[in-house]
Amino acid sequence: MRMQLSKKMNILAENKELAISSAVIVFCIILGLAFPSGNIIEEITKNIFFFVILPVSYVKIVLKKNTSDFGFNMRNNTAGLRWGAISLAASLASFYLLVEFTPFEKNYGLSAYASGNFWFFVLYELAFVNLALFINEFFFRGFVLNIFLKKFGYLSIAIQSILYISLAIMTESSVWQIAPLAVLSVTGGITAYKTKSFLYSYFSGLLAIIILGAYLIHLAR
Repeated sequence: MRMQLSKKMNILAENKELAISSAVIVFCIILGLAFPSGNIIEEITKNIFFFVILPVSYVKIVLKKNTSDFGFNMRNNTAGLRWGAISLAASLASFYLLVEFTPFEKNYGLSAYASGNFWFFVLYELAFVNLALFINEFFFRGFVLNIFLKKFGYLSIAIQSILYISLAIMTESSVWQIAPLAVLSVTGGITAYKTKSFLYSYFSGLLAIIILGAYLIHLAR
């Protein structure tokens, strides 16, 4: 009888934590959408606050856990390198199909300065794209995926991907701007799930985006 009661209490506690964590996710997304930004610096600053600082505060203060429990670690090096390589290959293959068989190349907008100057392209990718990608990876492949991981298993990959794509649709005017990061939300989600770390998906995703940008600049010349 005591064991059954204890089990029921644990289930209730887990469901309560999941409900509160889900509310925090929705809260962060709503504030991220509602808070205005006038330029890319303000956009990144806003996103750092709502998609990194708030989740970290919730993890440490409310859940009393470490960020390493939410994917901010590099514990599984062998699995990380293997799945990172698989993720990179799958992402690049998807990008190639997009370029070759859809109007993606003509509709995907690279910065005019980045496409016209190689060193500005490198700076743009390593500064703005790099930081934006890290924020996405931290929130969706780290925080969101691990919130739903214990309860939903593999479905947590789909949950974080759907949430990301839904947010992207609300903030981007073109589906072609969303396409590469939508691909990474799936390949990166699988990598983060398999390795219990979003850092491997982040590194492979960054490399994939840089290669895509360089390839598009090459095609434009």
